Amino acid sequence: MRAGDSPVKVDIRERMGGVAYDYLNTPTGERIVVETRGDEAIAEETGVLVDFDPADAMHL
Repeated sequence: MRAGDSPVKVDIRERMGGVAYDYLNTPTGERIVVETRGDEAIAEETGVLVDFDPADAMHL
């Protein structure tokens, strides 16, 4: 996940030690939760680009 020109926005960032959970909102009202590692901080309301391996995704 990285900041970029995107309609997907960071709503909340929850840090839990070395892991963070980013709660994203899509233009269609869906919510995506992304687990990230590292110290990169992306401010709330920032548009983000999400790239992932579909094998790592969970649909609830």
